Amino acid sequence: WTERSLRRHIEVLHVPFDDAKAAAKALGGSLNDLFVAAAAGGAGAVHRAAGLPVAELRISMPVSTRKDGSAGGNAFTPTRVLVPVDVEDPVERFGAVRERLAATKGERALSIIDGFAGVANLLPTSLLVRVARQQVETVDFAVSNVRGAPFPLFIGGARIEATYPV
Repeated sequence: WTERSLRRHIEVLHVPFDDAKAAAKALGGSLNDLFVAAAAGGAGAVHRAAGLPVAELRISMPVSTRKDGSAGGNAFTPTRVLVPVDVEDPVERFGAVRERLAATKGERALSIIDGFAGVANLLPTSLLVRVARQQVETVDFAVSNVRGAPFPLFIGGARIEATYPV
């Protein structure tokens, strides 16, 4: 990652849900904290292996704005957060990431984004595209965990064992 680009790449790693949830709880955080800390650890390892270590990278991730705990519909705001990637100890990294994410989730600005979205719809498309591209160019990688269906899913009679939305 020595240059910025609009190219995309995806990696998939499966971790049993119950194990991940138990680990996050034992560390005093959420499943999302664990997920982001693991992604940050992987990104840091890639940089160290390439001989180009960095202290932190900027991620983009959605933050839920749902207040009622319901499962339906989308209610999120995209955010950008600097996360530490040079902390090799996973427990230390988890704590540092948890703190950064808690600060981001507590931002008062998140509550005004929905109002801004209504105003943004009135702006020329060319301006919106330019602003969006400028924001994307400052992101090192994106993370997002998506809740799976709470019941078995099938396609053509075959049970879906995992989903990886892209």
